[in-house]
Amino acid sequence: MIKFLQTLFIARSNDSADKYLSKHSGAIKVMTLASLLSSEELTRSVAMDAFIAKIILHHAIQTLKLDHFDYLCNAEASVNEVYTHILACKRNCIGLDVFEYETQKHIELQQIWNAYEELKNSFGLKDSADVMMEAVEALQHTKYFTQFSSVVLDVFEEEGIRFYANTLEHKALEIIRAISHVEVLTPQISDLKSIETYTSQQSYFDEALFAIKAARKLMVDGVQDGDIAIVTGNLLRYRRILESNAFEYGMKLRFSSGIPILQSSLFAKFLKAKTFDKFKEDVSFRITQDYQRGLIDESKLEEVKLHFTQIKSLHYRTLTIIETAKKLFDEVLEYKKIILSLAEEAFIPPLKDQEGIWVSEPNQIPNHRFRHIIFIGTDLSQFPPKMRSNFLATPEQRERYLGVDNAYRLSQYYFSQMLKNSESLHVCTAMQEGKKKLFISPVITNLPHKSFTDYECASVREVLHAKCRYKQDELFETYVEAALSPARTLYDGLSQDFTYKSGVLSASSLNEYAKCPLRYQLTFHYKAEALAVERDDDELEASDIGTIFHSIAEQFAQDVKANTIALGALPTYNIKEHLHAIATRKHQEYIQQKIIDEGKIPTVFHEIVLHDLTKGLFEEHHEKGLLVRFLEYVYQNGRLEDFEQSEHRFMLDSDFCITTEKDKAIIKGFIDRIDRNHTHQTVTIIDYKTGKYAKEKEMKLIEGMNNYQQFQLPLYLLYASQAYDDYTINSHLLSMRCEQGTKEYAHISTSAENGLCFDEAYEQGLKEKIYSFKQAIESGEFAMTPSEENCSYCPYEKICHKEILVHKVLEDAMSGDDNE
Repeated sequence: MIKFLQTLFIARSNDSADKYLSKHSGAIKVMTLASLLSSEELTRSVAMDAFIAKIILHHAIQTLKLDHFDYLCNAEASVNEVYTHILACKRNCIGLDVFEYETQKHIELQQIWNAYEELKNSFGLKDSADVMMEAVEALQHTKYFTQFSSVVLDVFEEEGIRFYANTLEHKALEIIRAISHVEVLTPQISDLKSIETYTSQQSYFDEALFAIKAARKLMVDGVQDGDIAIVTGNLLRYRRILESNAFEYGMKLRFSSGIPILQSSLFAKFLKAKTFDKFKEDVSFRITQDYQRGLIDESKLEEVKLHFTQIKSLHYRTLTIIETAKKLFDEVLEYKKIILSLAEEAFIPPLKDQEGIWVSEPNQIPNHRFRHIIFIGTDLSQFPPKMRSNFLATPEQRERYLGVDNAYRLSQYYFSQMLKNSESLHVCTAMQEGKKKLFISPVITNLPHKSFTDYECASVREVLHAKCRYKQDELFETYVEAALSPARTLYDGLSQDFTYKSGVLSASSLNEYAKCPLRYQLTFHYKAEALAVERDDDELEASDIGTIFHSIAEQFAQDVKANTIALGALPTYNIKEHLHAIATRKHQEYIQQKIIDEGKIPTVFHEIVLHDLTKGLFEEHHEKGLLVRFLEYVYQNGRLEDFEQSEHRFMLDSDFCITTEKDKAIIKGFIDRIDRNHTHQTVTIIDYKTGKYAKEKEMKLIEGMNNYQQFQLPLYLLYASQAYDDYTINSHLLSMRCEQGTKEYAHISTSAENGLCFDEAYEQGLKEKIYSFKQAIESGEFAMTPSEENCSYCPYEKICHKEILVHKVLEDAMSGDDNE
C-alpha cells in the first residue's frame, strides 16, 4: 500500500476535530472514533436503522408469553429502554447476569434478548453494536493505517474522565495506541483561574434574565458576542426563557445543540404540504425570489438550506423505514406518525460561522474558548445532574458496567474546563424554587465576594410599554381618550351611545361581568389586546398542562367505560403504562394541532409538559405529577364505574331550558366529567382544576356562588337539574394540586346535605341575576368596579383609568355635580 504524506487524526468529537484543524495545517484526514468504527475501511456491514431494530424487538416480544414483562407488547417507551439496554450490554461485552435481577425478571429479559437476536439474524440484519464488534475485530488485522505518514490519537482520558463510550471503543483505542507510528496526544496542563464574579438571583427565571442582561452589559463594554458564552447546568430548563428574552435585549443566541426540528417554521410548512416534491418546489421558488429581491441575505439563505437538508434527510429516512417494515412484516406504517416520532429527537445544528452568543451545557466547553463565560443553573439540584436509572439498571450499575461517567466527577471536570477556557467566569445561582430553598453546588468553590454589577437595563418590550403602544380600533381609541380626559365621560359609567348584543353568555363571561363590567367590555366586545401584561412563562406552562391533562383524563375514563382497560384492585404497572401511552399521544396531538398546524414554533416548555404530567408515575418523586395524582384519586374516590361522559357541551334558551338550536341559546357551558349512579339516583359533575388548591380561594369561590358572582358550577346545576330531573345532582371542583394529592371543593348540590343548596329559591335568584347582566350589557352598562381584588392581575390594568376616576369624582364633588 502506498503511504501518503498525510496525517490521520482520530478525534473524540467533531468539536475536538475542529479544534485540532484550527491549530494544524497540511494534509490531514479527520475521523471521529465512532465514524472510524462504522467505516467501510473496517467493516462492509451496515447497521440497520434504530427505528427498524425497535420494530424487530417489538415483534420478537410479541412472540413470547411473558408474565413479568407482558406490558412490553404495548409500551413503546419501555421497548425503547429494553433496546437501548441490550445494545449497551453488547457494546460493553457483558451479559444480564451482572445486574443481579430477580430470577423471573432475568429469565424473561434473556428470552427477549435471544428472541430479538434470532429474529434479527433471520432477516440478515445487524444492529450498530454488531457492526462495532466487527470493526473492532477487523481493527486488529487492518493495514488501513499504513497509508498515512502519521496517526494522531486525540485525548480520550483526562482527569479521570472517559471520552470513549463503551468497552468496544476502549478496546479499539488500545489497538490504535499499539500502532508503531501513532502519536497519542496528552492533556494540556494549565493553571485554573479564579471565579471573576458571583451573583445570586431569586429564581431560575431571574438567573436566565441575569445571563441575558450580563451578556448585553459586556457587549456595551465592547466585548464581541462571539467572545461570550452562556453555560447552563440544564439547557432544557432555561432555553425557553433565554430564547424569549434575547431578542428583547437586542441579542442573538446560537445554541450548541442547534434547534429542535419541531421548532423549525420550515418543518411546519413541510407538514402542511401535500408531498415532499411540492414542498421542495414551493421552498425553492420562494427562497429564490426572496434572495433576488434582497429580502434575505447569504446567511439566511444558508440557514434555510440547512433546515431543508435536515428535513430532506428525515423524509427519506421515514420512507426507508416504511418500506423496510412493509418488506419484513407486511406492516403498513403511517408516514406522519413516523416522521413526527423521528423529529422529536432531531436537531438542526448551528451554522459554523453563525453569529451570536454561544449557549450550551457544560459538556460543550472543553473544546471552546471564550473571553467571558456566564454560568447559570449552578444550584445543587442541577449541577451535578442527578444520575438517572430505569427498571433495567441503577445509576451505580450504569457507571460500573455501561460506561457512564460519575456525574459528580464529570461536573468537577467541566467546571475546571470553564475556568481554563475563559478569561473571566461569572457564576450565578438561584436562591429558591417556589418555596424550596436552593444551595449552590459543592463542585463550585472559592466564590468571590465580587458581584456582577451595572447589568440592569430595559428590554425592547419594556421601552415600548413605557413610550408607546399599538393603535386599536376606533371605539377602543375613543375609550383611551376618555381615560386620559380630566372630564367625566360615558366610559366612567353608562355608554348609551352604543348598542350591544350580549350574545351567548358563558360562565367565564358572566364571571367577568360580575367582577368588572369594563373588563368584560374590553375582553368580549372590543377584544382589546392586553397591552401591558408581562410574559409569564410558568403560567404558559400551566395552561399547556391543563389543556393536555383534560384530554388525557377524558380518554382514560372512556377507555375504562369501554372496557379497553380493566382497573382492578390496584393501579398496576400495566394501568400506568396505559395512562402514560395516552399522555404521550395526547401531548403529541396537542403539539401538532395547537402549535405546528397553526404555524407556531414548539418550545422547550411544551416539550417538558409531558415530564411534568408523568413524574412520579413509575418512580418516587419529591413532587407527584398530575397523572399519578389523578390515578390515586380514581382508586380512592370511585373508580370510574359511574362515569357517563366527559367534555360535554350544553346550551340553554331564554327560558333556561335545554336547547340544541344555537339561534335560541343565551347560555352555553362545557362540563369536564359527568358520573351517574343508577342505584343511588345521583349524578356527580366534576370540573378538573390543575392549579394549586388554597382554602382562601375556596372560601371566596363559595361566597361568590352564594352572591351570584361565580357562575360555573351553578350553570352546571341549572342544566343537569333538567337533564337528570329524577336524580340528586352534586357538583364540585377537583384540584389536582393539593399538597401531594387532590382536593374536592366548592360543593353545590340539589341536596342541602352536600354543600351549597341549589333549591328553587337559589335557582330563581340565579336566573334573575343572569337576566339582569344580559339587560345591563345590552344597555351599555360598563362601569368599572376598581378594587384590590378585582384589579389583581388584570390584563388591562395599565390602560384602565381607575386612578383618574378618583380625581374626576373629587372634581365633580367640588363643583357640586350630583351626577355620580
